[in-house]
Amino acid sequence: MSATPTAGSAGDVGDQPTASSTSSGPAAYRGVAPFVIRSKLTGSVSYGNPWPTWTGIWTMEKMFNFFTRKCPPPPTLEQLNASIPVCAVTESQLASSQNLCCWMGHSTEFLRLNGVNILTDPIWGPIIGLDLGFTYIGRERLRPPPIDLAHLPSIDFVIISHNHVDHLDFTTICALKNLFDPMFLVPIGAKSWFLQCGFTRVEELTWWDSYTSPAHSNVTFTFVPAQHWSGRSTVLDANASLWGGWVLTTNENFKVYFAGDTGYCSVFPQIANLGPFDLSFIPIAPENPRHVMKAQHVGFEEAVKIHQEVNSKCSYAIHWGTFPMGADEPTSAPSQLQQVCHDHGVTSPFTTPSIGQVINLTPVIPSPVLSTPTATTTTTSTTTTTTNPAITENT
Repeated sequence: MSATPTAGSAGDVGDQPTASSTSSGPAAYRGVAPFVIRSKLTGSVSYGNPWPTWTGIWTMEKMFNFFTRKCPPPPTLEQLNASIPVCAVTESQLASSQNLCCWMGHSTEFLRLNGVNILTDPIWGPIIGLDLGFTYIGRERLRPPPIDLAHLPSIDFVIISHNHVDHLDFTTICALKNLFDPMFLVPIGAKSWFLQCGFTRVEELTWWDSYTSPAHSNVTFTFVPAQHWSGRSTVLDANASLWGGWVLTTNENFKVYFAGDTGYCSVFPQIANLGPFDLSFIPIAPENPRHVMKAQHVGFEEAVKIHQEVNSKCSYAIHWGTFPMGADEPTSAPSQLQQVCHDHGVTSPFTTPSIGQVINLTPVIPSPVLSTPTATTTTTSTTTTTTNPAITENT
């Protein structure tokens, strides 16, 4: 999709659509709207990024750079254990406080806010890649989840940033539906896919819309912009649904920002109007090849810039270290992030917690201390029971 769609025989550029959810409506602040392209031939809708920093995904040059990229050798288990620890976590630990967070890997965070249990972009599957409907072809997981899905506390909400397979894993969301029947909050355009898959508890929102459940009125969810794109498997569904991040606000005005997937653009000072944020989850990868990734994925420098522009009191890195991505060397990410923070004089913490590390958010947000693998723990995956030397005890 071009950066600026134009009206013509193939379609018209429309105003920002209205979400079909029964949400509480627009947030107190409403900023930039996505491009909306309606086809005159089919009536279908697709979406686009409104910023000049969006240069598209696949030009011939970008395709050449991506498919000829030089990837580093895969890290050894010892290297992964040292730089990306995985701590086994239990259901009781995830319910031990009214306010806590725990990174499950990739962009999946378990959040407990005012006793409300929330998952972001859940993926427990062993592989990500092309969705063929019956299987995935792609990249195998580097780091296991720290807990089996069935051992989670009851999940109240699942928030989805966009429908790429590493953020919307079909097997995982079906398991969550069967286990807990949570409410799914999704970008506009994605609800129809959920309904076709048999989900009924789904609400869709467009940028700046908010949702508050009568049953859990102590947490409000607001969908906010990101510079990215959408699509499950083919060009036929490219950008048919929106993408974005989420702002979560408790009735005590504790605020969390989940950025989802995004390239850097000018929207983050607008998102800061919904802050200040007590806690943010910001992606840091894939960094390379930079020419290919820049429009759709922030690297370390841009992630730190987002941390500063949204006035985050504390940020934790996501979207790294769990699956092979781009041409990155995943084990170096923690040290690279800290070096960039140091170079930019960042004073509020922006760090890389361990997978499975439970962080208590009451009464203040602590700066996490990375745990070191010290023991071997038996863990149960979603399909088999294995003794996994990558997982250590949570302390």
